[in-house]
Amino acid sequence: MTVAGPYLTRLPDALPPSFHLLAKPTGSTCNLACDYCFFLEKERLYPGARQRMSDA
Repeated sequence: MTVAGPYLTRLPDALPPSFHLLAKPTGSTCNLACDYCFFLEKERLYPGARQRMSDA
């Protein structure tokens, strides 16, 4: 008996391997503006400063 049973489906060999990327800010000065960001409350540590990456 196999654990996977009928639930596993073999993908064709012609498909390229998938690739995933996660962009993670290293501090509160970020320009991603995610709704779930836990760094936003720390922006008060940088009053009046706009230390953000340029979009260029």
